Amino acid sequence: MSNPVFVYDTAMLVALDRGEQHARRLHQYVTEQDHPPVVPLPVLAQAWRPGQWTPLTRAVPQCTVFGVRSSAPLSCGVCLAGHVEHDAKRAGRILASAAIPAEKRPKRVLR
Repeated sequence: MSNPVFVYDTAMLVALDRGEQHARRLHQYVTEQDHPPVVPLPVLAQAWRPGQWTPLTRAVPQCTVFGVRSSAPLSCGVCLAGHVEHDAKRAGRILASAAIPAEKRPKRVLR
């Protein structure tokens, strides 16, 4: 039986970006497994915001962004198709500039 593959959702990326301790501990555990955590491109697009360095900037390179050939493990055929990470980050930059009401915008917590 193969080991499980962890797939992050937007809430996990936001928690990592905020530096929440439970998310950091889980991420550390998951990155020590056989397959790095998987971040679907739409999830990265929802969470990615341009600007200064954040904890998310360090966490994403430790993951396999679903559909990104350059970061996919060579043995994982599912991870070897689709768009590129830059596409998701570009979508995140566009979302950051969207006219979203203040109460619906993600809140940045700098630590």
